Amino acid sequence: MKGPLVLTVMALVVASCGSSGAEPDAVATTAVEAEALEGGVNTTATPAAPDAQAPDSSGGGQTAVSGLGIASVTIEGETYHFGDTGIAIQCTPDFFGVMMVALQMVDENGDQIPQGGGFGGALLHEGTDPAVVGQLNSIRFSLKALDKEWIADEEDIEPLGLDPGSSQVDSVTVGGNTASGIATVYELNSYYAVQGGNADSVDVAQATFEITCADG
Repeated sequence: MKGPLVLTVMALVVASCGSSGAEPDAVATTAVEAEALEGGVNTTATPAAPDAQAPDSSGGGQTAVSGLGIASVTIEGETYHFGDTGIAIQCTPDFFGVMMVALQMVDENGDQIPQGGGFGGALLHEGTDPAVVGQLNSIRFSLKALDKEWIADEEDIEPLGLDPGSSQVDSVTVGGNTASGIATVYELNSYYAVQGGNADSVDVAQATFEITCADG
């Protein structure tokens, strides 16, 4: 269960897009993550090669978007960009030891892609005690054009009956206003398909991500 810290941050973000559908309580991640996630459609996920390398956290190669922050995620050979479009946005480098992020999908020019999707994350700085902040490392991003919503959050594994290791941030480096890492993500709509008897297994893939929040 998320702690008071995360619940407080959730209240700071107001949803700007329609919900993509009701989800079980167990799937709900941080409020800042959920509020940015609007837009996406799916294909079958293929697990990434196990030797995928995390990008460096310098921000190189990311879309040049001014404002509160930018992020990029690479999954299944494709890179998606997210940024500050001025609506329901948050990119806080250090909120009591946690980087809190909620960004919307943008194109390579930094323009919002309507109903494109969003990226959210809660990433702990080195030395932050998860028990104190009531939060584990997690990311979540939706790709509405593919009808996909990918989640890495260890707190989902037991209540949803997911395979161990199928929903987690494998490694992350948070330094100053940047973060980068590797995550094993499961796809939410494929989980629903399994629950409904329409699929045999939940889609799982590996993703790399990098985030840069504005200074201060």
